[in-house]
This record gives sequence, C-alpha cells and structure tokens, in this order.
Amino acid sequence: MNKTIKKIICLLLVVFSFSFIFQACKPEPEEETPPPHVHEYENGTCECGEIDKQFTTDGVKMELVNEEYYKVTEYTGTNKRVFIGETYQGKPVKEIADGAFKSKLLLRLINIPDAIEVIGEKAFFACTAIEKIKVPETTRKIGNKAFAECTAVTEIEYRAKTIEIGENPYLYLFDNVGTAGKGVSVVIGNSVESIPDYFFYPEKTEDGKYPRANIASLKFEDNSACKEIGDAAFYAIRQIKEIDFGANSVLEVIGDSAFGSCNGVETLTLPATMKYIGRYAFGAMQKLTTLYIGEADGWQLKRGKSDNQEIVKVEDLSAYLKSSSEFNTIAIDQETKLSDLEFSNLSDPEINARLFTALGKFAWERV
Repeated sequence: MNKTIKKIICLLLVVFSFSFIFQACKPEPEEETPPPHVHEYENGTCECGEIDKQFTTDGVKMELVNEEYYKVTEYTGTNKRVFIGETYQGKPVKEIADGAFKSKLLLRLINIPDAIEVIGEKAFFACTAIEKIKVPETTRKIGNKAFAECTAVTEIEYRAKTIEIGENPYLYLFDNVGTAGKGVSVVIGNSVESIPDYFFYPEKTEDGKYPRANIASLKFEDNSACKEIGDAAFYAIRQIKEIDFGANSVLEVIGDSAFGSCNGVETLTLPATMKYIGRYAFGAMQKLTTLYIGEADGWQLKRGKSDNQEIVKVEDLSAYLKSSSEFNTIAIDQETKLSDLEFSNLSDPEINARLFTALGKFAWERV
C-alpha cells in the first residue's frame, strides 16, 4: 500500500471520528408541541366527546319567562340524543316544565344543562329508554315523579345542593327506575348538602305494591358536603350490599328509617363526624356482618323509654338477645353508650335482627 493511500485512509478515519463526536454531542431535538384541539361540534358533540353547552336540539320548545330566562316547555322531535343549551337567544335556560319530555319512548340521552334550577312534575316520566339521569348542582326544585318509570336507567348522578320541599314531602321521584336492567349505580355528588326526606321512597299502588327503584350501588363522592340524610331517604333499597359515604365525609345526621329495610347491606361504616342517628335508621339489615362507627365514644340514647318496658343492662344485652324471643320488649337504659354494645354476633341473622330491633327503638345522639 503506497503512502498516498495510507494518507487517504487516515484522513477518512479522522473525519469519521469528528463526525461521530459531533453527533454524540448534538442536543436532542425538542418534541413539537401539538396544536391545541379545536372542537368541531356536530349535533351537540365533538368527536372527542366534549359537549357543546350552548347547543339545543331541534324540536326543543322554549318559552321566555319574565323577559329574564327561558323554560323548556316540550319536545316535539324524535332524536334519541337531546341537548339543552345553557343559554337560548342570549338568555339562560333555567326550567324544564311539567311533562316536557313525558313518555318520549325513543329518548336515550338527555343533556340537562348545569344552569337548570327547576325540573317540573313528570318532566321525564316514562322515558323508558333513557339510560342516565343527571341532576345539576344548581337544581333547587324537582316536581313529583319527575323521573318515575324510567325503567332503562343504569346511572343516576345527583348533584343538587338542596331542594325545596313543599307541604307534601313525598315526591316519588324514582319509582320503578332501572327495573328493566341489572341495576342502577347511584352517585351522590360532593356538592350535595342534604338528601331530602323520602328521596327514593315509592308510592304504594292500588294493589298494595311498592314500585321501588332497582338500585345496585350507592356511593357518596369523596369530600362530600352532605351533612344530613332525611327520614326514609333510602328506605328499602334491598339490592345494595354496602353504603359508601366516601372519604372525608362531614355527615352529621341520619334520619329515622333512612336506610331501614336495606336488608342486603353487608358492610356499614359510619363517618366520624356523626352526631345523630334516627329511630330505625338501619332497621332490618339482616345480612349486616360488619359495623364500624368512626367515633364510638360519647353516644347515648336521645329518647326516653316507656315505663312498661324492661330495662336490659348493657353487659347482659348479648346474652339476652341470644336467649329471648321477646325482643320487641327490649329497652336500653338511657345512659347506655354505643361503644359499650356487643356487635360480635352480627353474622347470626337472628341475633342481628334482634340487636337492630332493640337499637332501633330509640334515636342516638352524640353528647
């Protein structure tokens, strides 16, 4: 190999080495930031799933109220998906009239805007194909049977802070809801401040039956603002196995019979913030195997005993419940504290029923 060839080879090696070093030291190219997504709505939704909050489906009829806001009066279309905009002709939409969507059998989805304050009587009655019910945070009034007979519902999202109750507290809002499917998932939003009396309580039919909603699960969102659950609010919801009050709950009051006859519940954990438990609040929970009270100390009976009832000392209560069939005569001394009671026998359905019958005779209050 002559000297010229050697020089060429050496030169190529030097060039290659410098090229390698340069490439190794070259900074990585910055990834290009994709442009922001621009929503392109068609019939109320974007392909990304975002809803056009100003879009109103054709066929939704509006009425101007006091030149201030609009009320939805009826729907004359046949769409399966219906959207109600937050505003209409520059003014907010605040009400849905009585019977506005009654018996719209094709309706599967209804987007109720966050600005709605009033949902009228039977507003969505017998919409038998609708799959989800959402009550916005701003809602302050709901009419009787507003969602009754919506048998295909699989999800209820309830976010109303509190609703006005008239002279008749029985609203029968959810009669027969979800009965055509496997059950309804109920979520109580963290904006809710109170659950009204008889919230899920059904209206007795002429043949003596109760058209209860088919509720499969009940969950309160974490950081819930709910401080009170009204009397018989979730009475006889028999399918649920657990009541989840969520983390960081501020719940203080559970009314009389609030969860009475929820006899499918197996686990119950009460928030540490509880101050009052009404009579028969957890009556007839025959499958309950685990009961946890966040703060057991400081509880005692709120209401007195009648003179003709037997007084059962706390240390004898468990044995009494095991041996006595006359548990309807049980009374517990006024100074009894919840932390002293024996709950170890809850797995025995008979003892369980007796224990909760005994406790249910009185309300409990933290003092």
